[in-house]
Amino acid sequence: MSTESTNEQPAPEHPSRLRRAIAFLVAFITVGAGHVVLGQTNRGFKWFASVIAAVALFIVAVIIGWPSLAWFFAAAAAAIRLGSIGDTLRLRKPQGGFGKWTATLISLLMLGIGQFAGDAALALIRADSQPTDSMYPTIEAGDHLITSRIFGRVGRGDLIIFDYPLDPTKRYLKRIIGVAGDTVEIRGGQVILNGKPIERMSSGQRCALYDFKCTIWRETLAGKTYRISILDDSSYVEKTSREFGPVVIPNSYVFVLGDNRDNSADSRYWGNVPVDLIRTKPKFVYWSSSQSGIRWNRINQVLD
Repeated sequence: MSTESTNEQPAPEHPSRLRRAIAFLVAFITVGAGHVVLGQTNRGFKWFASVIAAVALFIVAVIIGWPSLAWFFAAAAAAIRLGSIGDTLRLRKPQGGFGKWTATLISLLMLGIGQFAGDAALALIRADSQPTDSMYPTIEAGDHLITSRIFGRVGRGDLIIFDYPLDPTKRYLKRIIGVAGDTVEIRGGQVILNGKPIERMSSGQRCALYDFKCTIWRETLAGKTYRISILDDSSYVEKTSREFGPVVIPNSYVFVLGDNRDNSADSRYWGNVPVDLIRTKPKFVYWSSSQSGIRWNRINQVLD
C-alpha cells in the first residue's frame, strides 16, 4: 500500500472584491495606503515615502526660487500618485501584511501624515496674483505668482506681500525701501535713504505699458539690483510721488514703494507697513495673461 505525499502549498487567497474596492478608494486618498490594505505593507511604505520626499523637495525648490526644479518635483509627486493607484489596481494576491485592524490603523496614520504634509505645503507656499501695474516692470497686471513664507528677516530691496494696513482683508505687493531707524525722503523722484541717494541708472529701455513716455531704470539697494519705471513727463505725475518726507521709520515697521514709481499707492500715501502684517515673498511667475492672450515669456520668471 502506498501513501501519496505532497509539498504543495495552498495558493494565496485572492482579495475579496470589497477589500479591493476599499484599497482602490484609500489609494486615491493617500499614496501607498491601498497597498497596506492589500497586505503589501513594504511596497506601500515605499510609494508613500516617495511622494512625501517629492512634496518636500518641491517646497524647498520654491523657497530657494528654482521654478524649473519646483515643477519637476510637482510633476514627480503627481506621477507617483498616479503610479501608486495603478499599482494598487494591478495587485492580485496579498503577501502577508498585518491584520485588518492593524492595516486600518496604519492606513489612518499614513492619511494623517499625508494630510500634515499637505497642510505644511499650503502653510509655506501659496499662489497669488497681481491685479494692477503698480509693480511694473518687475511684475505686471495678470501675473500669477508662487510665493513662500519668509524665513529670517526681511530687508531693504526685498519684495513682500502683506496685509494692507488700512484694510487687512486686502493684500498688497511692494518693495521694501526703508527699515526701522532709516530716514526716507524723495526729491525730484530720486529716493534718498539716510541722506544718500539710492543708486540708479537709466537702461535706455522704453516702457511697453503706457501711451505716456516712460523709461526703465535700474536701481540698486542693499546689494539688490532691480528695475523700476519712471514717467518722463512730470506733468502727468502727482507731486507726492516725486516730493516726499523726510520721515524716520519707527521700530517694527518698513517703508515700501512700488516699482512703478509714478503709479503706485504705497507708503507715500498711506504710511508704513507693520512687520506683523508681512505674509509672504514672491518667488516666480507661474502663469501670465492679458487681453492679448498668454504671455509665455513671463512664465517661470524669477522675482527679485
